[in-house]
Formats: sequence, structure tokens, C-alpha cells
Amino acid sequence: MNAPATPLGDGPVGSRSTDPFPLSSRPAEIRNEQRLAPEVPSAVAHYVEIHGELEPAQRADPVTHAGAPALPPVQLFDLLTAAVAQNPDATAIVFGGRHLTYRELDERSNRLARVLIALGAGPETIVAMGIPRSPELVLAIWATAKSGAAFLPVDPNHPPERIIGMLADSGATIGLTATSVRAKLPDSVDWSTLDDLDDITRDPQPVTDAERATPLRPQHPAYLIYTSGSTGTPRGVVVTHTEIADLATETRARFRLTPTSRVLAAASPTFDVSILEWLSTAAAGATLILAPPSIVAGTELAELIATEDITHIAITSTVLASMHPDEIVALDTIVLGSETCPADPTAQWTPGRAVVDTYSSAKRGRS
Repeated sequence: MNAPATPLGDGPVGSRSTDPFPLSSRPAEIRNEQRLAPEVPSAVAHYVEIHGELEPAQRADPVTHAGAPALPPVQLFDLLTAAVAQNPDATAIVFGGRHLTYRELDERSNRLARVLIALGAGPETIVAMGIPRSPELVLAIWATAKSGAAFLPVDPNHPPERIIGMLADSGATIGLTATSVRAKLPDSVDWSTLDDLDDITRDPQPVTDAERATPLRPQHPAYLIYTSGSTGTPRGVVVTHTEIADLATETRARFRLTPTSRVLAAASPTFDVSILEWLSTAAAGATLILAPPSIVAGTELAELIATEDITHIAITSTVLASMHPDEIVALDTIVLGSETCPADPTAQWTPGRAVVDTYSSAKRGRS
């Protein structure tokens, strides 16, 4: 029988975690494994994504080629709240008929962050996100960042053994979810529901280091994400705050995002592409349009893109091939990834648009 979820409110908030996720133990091991793994293919893909097709000399020795010097590190929550300071009344999220401004997202996430801190979240702890794609998921990510903890996206529709394995491997003991999917999640985590957000009456002002269990540093984990497991057991990759500013700045510039951009969020929350979607949107102070989980491709996706005047999408070439460019007028930039991108299906999209291939080395561009 499933343990009841803890509703979020201003009363008792559950027990504090007594086994925080130590940065020096499992995440360090995961990071070491990642560093020891062959990195040339991913290095090539990253270079192609940012700079275009490699020259012959670069192909011969791709690891020696790098981008611009690193920016000073910032915490994830600082990057997010910069968008609030830029234009607090701009629309941050659109989901069907729901609209959330940056000010509303900021204040609600401050309240939720204090709930998470009371539950034991903080630097070097992991908060599992068992939430379908929705404004609540973005809110939970913002709140977790402000609490100082790292977030772990979990798809409630994944096989139970995969979810159980991820949660056990990560050491997460705190989780956020929705009532609609709570029964799909194991009881090894203390799940709290996000359905009654209006009941959170905590302070909406910014969270300070004095409220966190320990001061937050750039070297602390920002999020933990697991590989697909298509070649074996899924492996967790810990990402610290250290390079987040570089990622956000580079994607904002390369994908030509501005405060007037409208970015589609259609990737599964457990895929790293989903992080690219909301992070680059926030970095530009743009608007994130969340696709309902039921919409994945074809006419329905094209109608959503057209109706919402979406300007930027990150999808696979297969999904792109399920639509026609005449159906989508406002679309400005297409970011392709996750699979090899053949030239023919994308050639029809390039007149008047930028097509960025982040997976293969085929050159794309505006014509």
C-alpha cells in the first residue's frame, strides 16, 4: 500500500532527512566514472553544436579545441532570479490557459523553498521531482535551487524498477509530486504533493544562506540526471553550479534567444534537453510554452507551435519530419538532437530559419 503524500502547507511539514546526500561520496564516484569514460564523441558533438562543422585539423584532435573562457560561477537560483529582476511582470510560463509571470514564479518558489528547507533540503541533498511536465514542475525546480538542494527528475511513467533504482542510487529521501501520479511512485522517498500551492503561506521574499542548512557554494550539486540506460544500467551524472552560467550564456547566444522569444518545452523532464529548454529561456527572460504531455509530434504539435507563436523548439529530426514548415510561420530557430539528422528532411525548413544540429556534423544554417 502506498504511503500517503504530505500535503504542502504552513503546518507540520514532515520529518527532516537524517541521511543527506553527501557530495564527497556517491556523486563524486559518479563524476569520476564520467571523467574516466571516453569523452571524444561528446566533445565533438559539443564543438559542432557551438561552432559548426569541424575543420580537418580539429577532427584529428578535437579535445584541444575549446570555447570562450569560462565565466565566473554563479548559483542556479541567481541565474533564475536575474530574469525576475529584468522584467518581473513578463510571462514566464504558458500552459494551456494558465499564465505565470516571473514575479509570481519567483514568489511561489520562495515559499516552496522554505517548505523544502523545513523538510531537510539543502546543499548536498537531492530532491526527487516525480511531476509531469507542468508549471508545477518548473516551480519545483526553482524552489529546489533556492533551497540549495539538487533536483532529480523522475518520470512517474517509467518502469517501477528503474525509478526504484534511481532513487536508491541517488540517495534521495525528499520528493515532490502530484496527487495524480503519486500511486506510481515508490515509498522509499518522503513525497509531498504540489496540488494545493495556494495553501503555502510562507514568506515570499528571497531565501538567504542564513536559512539554509549550510551556505550554498558553486561546487555543490545543482541537479542529478540519469542516462537512458539503453546500453546498460542508467548512470547518474551530477552537475554542479560551476558551469551553469557558461551553458546558459552560450545557449542564449547561439540559439538567438531574446526576451520576446517563445520557447517550446516538449522534452521529457528526465532528458537533459528539458533542462536546456527552461534554463536558456530563463537566461533570456523569455517565455516557456509547456506542451501537454499528450502532445509529442505531428499535427497537434504543429498546431500548438502555431497557436502559441512559438519561435524556438528543440526536437528530434523525426519529430520535425512529422510537421510541415508552412504550418508554422513564427518559428525562428530549430535545435535538433538525440538522433542523426539527415539533410533532406531539414532542408525545407532552412529558408528564413536557423536550424542547429547538435547531434551530427552535418552543417545547417540560415539561407
